[in-house]
Amino acid sequence: MLQLSSKSLKVLSILGAFATLIYIYLHHFHNGFFIDDTYMIQDNVAIRSLRNIPAIFTDTHTESSLPIYQMLYRPFFIFSLAIDYYIAGGNNPVVIHAHTFIGFVVLIILCFLLNIKIFGKLVPAPFYPALLATCCFAFHPITADVVNYMYARTNIFSTLYGMIFMVTWIYIPFFKKYHLYLIPLVIGCLYKINAIMFVPLLWLYIIFFDYETGFNKEGFKALKSSFKSMLPSLITGLLTSMWILHKSIPGAEGEGVALGTHLLTQAHVILKYFLLFFMPENLNPAGQHPFINSILDYHFVTGFLFIITSFLIVYVFSLKKSTRAISYGLAWYFISLAPTSSFIPFAINYIEYYMFATVMGLSLVLASVVTLIAGRMKEQSRLVTPVMVVACLFFLTTLAYGSRDRVRVWSSFRAMQDDIIQKDPTNGHVLMNLGVCYMSDGKLDLARECFNRAEIYWPQYDLIYVNLGILSNITNDTIAADAYFQKGISLHNWNNYLACYWYASFLHSHHHDDQAVNYLATALQEYPNYPAASDLLKDIYSHNPNLNSASSGNTIVQKTPISANDYINLSIEYYKEEKYQKSIAACKRCLMLDPNSAVAYSNICAAYLGLKKWDSAIIAGSKAIKLQPDFTLAHNNLNYALAQKKAGK
Repeated sequence: MLQLSSKSLKVLSILGAFATLIYIYLHHFHNGFFIDDTYMIQDNVAIRSLRNIPAIFTDTHTESSLPIYQMLYRPFFIFSLAIDYYIAGGNNPVVIHAHTFIGFVVLIILCFLLNIKIFGKLVPAPFYPALLATCCFAFHPITADVVNYMYARTNIFSTLYGMIFMVTWIYIPFFKKYHLYLIPLVIGCLYKINAIMFVPLLWLYIIFFDYETGFNKEGFKALKSSFKSMLPSLITGLLTSMWILHKSIPGAEGEGVALGTHLLTQAHVILKYFLLFFMPENLNPAGQHPFINSILDYHFVTGFLFIITSFLIVYVFSLKKSTRAISYGLAWYFISLAPTSSFIPFAINYIEYYMFATVMGLSLVLASVVTLIAGRMKEQSRLVTPVMVVACLFFLTTLAYGSRDRVRVWSSFRAMQDDIIQKDPTNGHVLMNLGVCYMSDGKLDLARECFNRAEIYWPQYDLIYVNLGILSNITNDTIAADAYFQKGISLHNWNNYLACYWYASFLHSHHHDDQAVNYLATALQEYPNYPAASDLLKDIYSHNPNLNSASSGNTIVQKTPISANDYINLSIEYYKEEKYQKSIAACKRCLMLDPNSAVAYSNICAAYLGLKKWDSAIIAGSKAIKLQPDFTLAHNNLNYALAQKKAGK
């Protein structure tokens, strides 16, 4: 009988794991754009030229084409998308997915290296426990949902660079000596600030596995002893976080959500995330969680008890070497969730891709429990080891099958909607989307049924009424259509720009262009780069030149930019009104469309003069003259800025 050496078995195990990974993700490279991909990628003009790279690292307006999403400072994420766009010559899903997948594979390798170190401190043969923990993370359906969602690259790459920070600190003395491990920490935070959580994760690793102690007196001594070595990481993480928060624009992330309500809700959300790890068949990218407003709500009570019990387990299990990895993995789960489930309120309280980094911690817990049980039982029977191996292979196979099915779900818009509605029949957003599918197929009765059901569950969702308006217009019920459109607009939700656009299209189709332009102007104010609204407005003006001049008194229309030149005009209007910051923002928008606009840089210079920021004015004025040496106005602006700076004003 052929017997394989230990080394050969390990090689075959790694090859088998890699083959399984390819089996899962082979067909995901052609999966398309979903959810926020539209605003962050498809319609984001900032990623369409590498000349926008300076703006990407200085201006949060490059984050998204939709203004309400232009709040967070994540320049490396947008920069990576610009690289993808340049390579593919456009927004190509294959290139975007390939880029993300390469990073994901590197992350898996780093995860294995970390697990090897952890289990190497606990058991004599760490290879297979480390491989089990790593494969559990790599094959998990939660992980698959994140890998398939292009926008979720923020989570993957912030985790990737956080892991590079940890692994280089642990494995490479040269990096540790010269503090080179801090570079990936900064890059990770510039993908998403969540990477800062790897600082406490590294510190806890040092206490648990380098000092080999837990949460006791010895652990407190280890905390103090390791403080000096952790100080560069703490300072770098703090300064980077302060810079990111400084560059980010305070927005409506948690508008209208009280901190108390958020904390009560997150107690159960944390429990729900934990259960989802063990029951991933309930995955739902459009999942929701009701807000909790009372400490007597059983959802809060169960979540609170779970958190208290978990903290107790973390403490008790940290005291013994054999169970310390369980404590670390569970602590990893809570630390990874801290940015989204602690003291910062969010309007959307439950998002499953926030779980990405937590899967690594819970996978470590699972592998540690299996290793502990196998170690204690194998002396009782020789069958324990083969039975545990078969059980683990079966478990990993089910995870892989589930992840491959998630790839199928993300393969088309219809597949996604069908999957979500099976798990949440009351999801008004998805019911509406199914109605849109039926309407495009000509099945108008089914479409109306879906819209009406959606209205019952989500009566405040504006796009339901917009689609009822579109459907009523198709069936020639123009009175009902008009009423539905106006109802949708009156709600003034996040999708108001779409409501305005579709109502304008309706008005245009019935020859009411004088009214349509006002709604298109509103749509473009809320979503300046919305191409459908820009195209329709241009079409109306091209066929109605008198309408453009007749609307010149409408300040909204005046301030509706649909080209680089329109942004220049808008910046001039803002300048005249002494709204200098808005004038600068309009010029930066112009530069995304026309990076060589000397006028834009000159106007930026003038606005900075108004703000008395002489250095910034000099930089902008110099760029204007470099682009157009004979630009008299730019020379005048620059000379004035130089004179004021020289005078010390």
